[in-house]
Amino acid sequence: HTRYWRDWSSDVCSSDLMPDVFSTVDEAQMYRNALKLQTRRFLSRDSPVPDENLPRRRFQMNECWRRWGQIPSHVLADYQRLSSLLLRWNVAFKPLWESVKSASYTLRVPAVQMSLDIRYMILELLILIEIEDEIVFDDHVEIFSEITELAEYLLMHSERAKRSFTLQHRTVHPLSYTACKCRDSSIRRKAVSLLVDYPRREGVWDSWFFGRIADWLANLEEVYLQEGHVPGWARIGGIQAERDESGYEVTWTCLQRTSEESDEVILHTKVLDEHYVLSRSI
Repeated sequence: HTRYWRDWSSDVCSSDLMPDVFSTVDEAQMYRNALKLQTRRFLSRDSPVPDENLPRRRFQMNECWRRWGQIPSHVLADYQRLSSLLLRWNVAFKPLWESVKSASYTLRVPAVQMSLDIRYMILELLILIEIEDEIVFDDHVEIFSEITELAEYLLMHSERAKRSFTLQHRTVHPLSYTACKCRDSSIRRKAVSLLVDYPRREGVWDSWFFGRIADWLANLEEVYLQEGHVPGWARIGGIQAERDESGYEVTWTCLQRTSEESDEVILHTKVLDEHYVLSRSI
């Protein structure tokens, strides 16, 4: 069964088969599903293996993978193919969106969710291949802005998005990524607000929990604002979390440079009690 879906996703997403313009929402959804499956496989298969020496209760978040080693040529080829197909999907969807955006909620909500998914996948692929410096994310402010607008629409108009718990990933992943990686203050603060004001869990991702972490990172970075802009040297590339023995108290740590002239770094720490998070989220 798994092999069938794997082959199907590869065939459906062949550059020869994707139409120039989608004729129906169902057709667009079929290609979105195939691209989503391929992107998940790509990220899980080609991302570097985490450090085996890390304790089981410790894990990384918000980390860029480029620094873990050179990117093999076959990984680059798959990345380029997937990125090209995601952009093609966007082009093929635009004419359909013009007719759907004024249609009923039953058509509009799935269309908005698909648009959100595709934009997030475009950014997800970046973290494996292209990111050597956090400044790279400044080139994608428009996508971050679109993600917050699409997520806000879903949270306001989709009953499924408002549920306090679902196994499906809908808005928490894209908004958490935006809140951590977008340095446009108005966009990232909007993403944080949507995470906190609409408490919910999607799989293991808790919106209030990650909203508070993203808010902490934003506050640390914005101490060094220069004309409303977070300078590259002050940006935080990744954070690490470790649970205590109870499994509920989580200590978050990150490193940040103290000035442009020095490589000296300071260790920041934040502790969250997941018992409290659960009471806010569920």
